[in-house]
Amino acid sequence: MTETAAMIDDRKRPHLNDGWSPAMRPNAPRRDELAVPRATDLAADFAMTPAAPCTVVIEPRIFFRDCVLASLENVAPTTRFLAFGSVEEWAESDDVLATDLVVLWRAADEVSPGGVEDIARQVSAVRRASSDAPLALMSNHEDLDFVQRVMDVGANAFIPTSLGLKATIRVFDLVRAGGAFIPASCLASAAKPQAAQAPGSAELAGLFSPKQLAVARALRKGMPNKLIAYELNMCESTVKVHVRTIMKKLKARNRTEVAFLTQSLGAAS
Repeated sequence: MTETAAMIDDRKRPHLNDGWSPAMRPNAPRRDELAVPRATDLAADFAMTPAAPCTVVIEPRIFFRDCVLASLENVAPTTRFLAFGSVEEWAESDDVLATDLVVLWRAADEVSPGGVEDIARQVSAVRRASSDAPLALMSNHEDLDFVQRVMDVGANAFIPTSLGLKATIRVFDLVRAGGAFIPASCLASAAKPQAAQAPGSAELAGLFSPKQLAVARALRKGMPNKLIAYELNMCESTVKVHVRTIMKKLKARNRTEVAFLTQSLGAAS
């Protein structure tokens, strides 16, 4: 072979190196190892991936809990739902940090004179486990005083079981976004006995101080005392004093009646 032919032949074989092709070199990885990640690498990548946000339903009755979970997943298939038997079980799980909403269920037959105190303890337990996750209570017990007290102990929403599934999902979205919810049926019930006594905006302006008007507007939005204190830069104890004063001046029995009696503040809120 001439020298020129040898050079041309070498150019046609750039893959050869010292007589070995890349695939045949002694230290080259096998073909089946080239593109296949190791199981340990996959496990590490999975561990570093944050869990998707989830809505947690807490209900001790297993059958009822499973039915609720299946119904919610059917209506909102893109939302991640989890269910636990108790607040403690959820608080000890790995899903606390990923929780974007906690939903407590409470049946009417479970609402005793000490029922609200028990709910208050559960709300406190939820807040200790996650200070960021909002909380909604669902119940078929729609007594106005009960709803008011539930909101007072720190719930962000009261959702009656008479509400449809699609509407419930929308309320979940509202609460996740930082809103509060009280069913219109409660406000309507509170309004009936007081319909002729709702004062106008001018009368309210003369009745309340500017800070009391601000608290009254917040009450109309269904905000709990803690959130009102945060929004208005007040101490929670100061908010409680304002709420009592507002109720006394309006002769209102609960917060829902305050919301109705201050309806003329709606346009200014």
